[in-house]
Amino acid sequence: MLVVGTSCSGKTRTLYEAVTAVLPDWAVIAPRSDSRLAQALLDGIPAHTVIWLDELQDRLPAAPFGITAAKAINDLLDADVGPIVVAGTLWPRYLSAMRARPDPDQTRAGAGAIPDLLTHATVITVPENFTDNDLDHVATTDPRLQLAIHTATHTEHPKHGRKITQVLAGGTRLLNRLYPEGPPPVDEFSPAARAVLHAAGDLRRVGHPNPLPRWAIDGAAPGYLTPPDHRPPDHWLPAALAEVTQAARHDDTLTGDHSHDHHTHGIPALTPHWTATPTGDPFEAYDLHDYLLEDHLARHRRTPASPHVWATLTTEAHPPEVARVLARSAKSRGLFQITTALLLPHWRPDQQRSDDDDHLSGFLEQHLEDRLAHGDDAAVVLLRQLAEGSATARCALTNYLGRHAATGCESAWFELRQRARAGETRALEELCDLLLSRAEGGVREALDELRAWAEEPPSIEGVSAPRRHLVELLSGRSMWDSRAELELTTLHDRWGSLDYWFNEDFLYDEGEVFGRDDGLAERALIGDSRAFEELEDADRGQVGVLQELAGADVAAARAEIERRASEGDGRARAVTAKWLAIRAGVGDGNALEALRQRAKDGDDDPAATYWLLRLLELDPERGIDAHQDLSEITSGHWEREYASFLAKGAREGDEHLMERLRALTGPDGSQALADLLADRAEADDSSLAELIGMVHQGLAGSAEALIRAYQRRNRPNFVIALDPHANPILGKSEWQG
Repeated sequence: MLVVGTSCSGKTRTLYEAVTAVLPDWAVIAPRSDSRLAQALLDGIPAHTVIWLDELQDRLPAAPFGITAAKAINDLLDADVGPIVVAGTLWPRYLSAMRARPDPDQTRAGAGAIPDLLTHATVITVPENFTDNDLDHVATTDPRLQLAIHTATHTEHPKHGRKITQVLAGGTRLLNRLYPEGPPPVDEFSPAARAVLHAAGDLRRVGHPNPLPRWAIDGAAPGYLTPPDHRPPDHWLPAALAEVTQAARHDDTLTGDHSHDHHTHGIPALTPHWTATPTGDPFEAYDLHDYLLEDHLARHRRTPASPHVWATLTTEAHPPEVARVLARSAKSRGLFQITTALLLPHWRPDQQRSDDDDHLSGFLEQHLEDRLAHGDDAAVVLLRQLAEGSATARCALTNYLGRHAATGCESAWFELRQRARAGETRALEELCDLLLSRAEGGVREALDELRAWAEEPPSIEGVSAPRRHLVELLSGRSMWDSRAELELTTLHDRWGSLDYWFNEDFLYDEGEVFGRDDGLAERALIGDSRAFEELEDADRGQVGVLQELAGADVAAARAEIERRASEGDGRARAVTAKWLAIRAGVGDGNALEALRQRAKDGDDDPAATYWLLRLLELDPERGIDAHQDLSEITSGHWEREYASFLAKGAREGDEHLMERLRALTGPDGSQALADLLADRAEADDSSLAELIGMVHQGLAGSAEALIRAYQRRNRPNFVIALDPHANPILGKSEWQG
């Protein structure tokens, strides 16, 4: 069970009351971190236990412990161990993010277990506001509740009306101290305090979790002081921190002293939190109040974080899980040098890597390869250093050298030959690919060099890329060139069977995901009755589950396949979805409704989503509007296809589809929107501005798209990255002189 709501909306209390009322005798475990949750699950959870996961995003991050925990919960739900309830709370924005399909790196790490787990959840949404009808039936003599109701129902602020729980929790008052509505309150935050809270909000926005280290707040806050103050920070920062933490300093959990009255004096904006480094040394940190964070994310999502934030974050090494999140955040904003600086302290040679080191080292190496694609010569220098201890780095560098050698760059040819002679197998393979290409183009010197390399003895593993490439070249020529045939005969006498050196590539046709009848299906969907008949005949004759019914009538075949589909047969589900789509395409409303319901069932019936998309693509003028269904169900596997469909329509001028594309919350939707805006931005300033706003949000694909847009606007200059304000950083490739 997952209770979803905004900060201070009462989701945690709602879930607590439900659990205590319905399961009063059950045991409860409440792990405080993803690592403790993973360990508890691996140790085993007995029946009749509630696994309490308040703030689920902190318990199931897309990191090793969170992935382990998600897999373990999935296994637990599938196992026959007796009743167990997983009870969690989550903000709506985090629910969307956790449901989204992970990126390729996260997928390889197993992060798909997290959205898979959420498909099992019963989601209950707690509204932000009470309705007038709710308040008409309130009967209370508690003066605090009466005051909260009066405050929430008499505010003139358009967003704060009837937010009773937020007033009770102190969030509304806290926000009014930071951003006063109407006459400023007597306890309005000072400019220095506002700078501290803005810095804390942006540190959280770019990915740093609570608690925020004191050194990070100290370094970032001066960038938010308005107007700027040229005094040293230690002249004003201590007083500002005291102001935003004052309400927390009356209570001491260690001594048991609780003297602060939140209802009278409000709640703390920052709560001091002493924690320990991996070496055990204590350091001062602060928790930013959730209500302020939620408002900050909404209020500042399209504005840049101050350069002070990023400069400060690169001054200290972070724990691996924090470094990973911050690096992804920096990279998504085009801050490539900052990404490198965040990852570099965690790089280790291949022989010295733990699991965390391996993930972060691989991330750094892939990131440097991406920087090479932008011609960033600083990345080339660093990658050469890492290549001494990493096979992945060597491979990335070799690919880069190969690309530039193919353009005729003699420096790249020289380095590639050097690395090949030093025994780097991948460099030799790349060199031989290039020589083969040149030799096929008639360059005699390339053929001679390939022959010379082929004379070298094979590697320890018995592999000889030069011999394989030479045999491939001569085999192709032997069909019309007797000299090539003679040379092959000579090589056979010297090396033995040439089949050993010639590994021909084979292409395997895996077939269509949903069968070989898509062409017929497309015709049937747009009303071709002949295709409809042919399709049913094809299904009756070709579907594996109906082999024993060959020759039976269509109705009997359909009954059998629907029975098998109900038992979970994936191929049968696919054919059933196809039949429903065909009937929906010719106006059968019941079939359309059945198809929509199957699609909403999620990953259990992906074919239904597939055919719902095809209905939109092939029959957009018939009034079949499944957009709402698709926007609800395509946050996972089918989002890319739906986003592509919307982007295609938007490119053709359909602004209705453009707005639907903007509304998609997953990475594939962001990528499609960013690509479209980049194409428009070359001549359209409003598209460029929208794309810059996406970059400041760190949305998928936006930084790369903005760099492309800037590149088109700044020809012949070379755009290698973005700065914290999303302006282009210009440079040139190492091979450009």
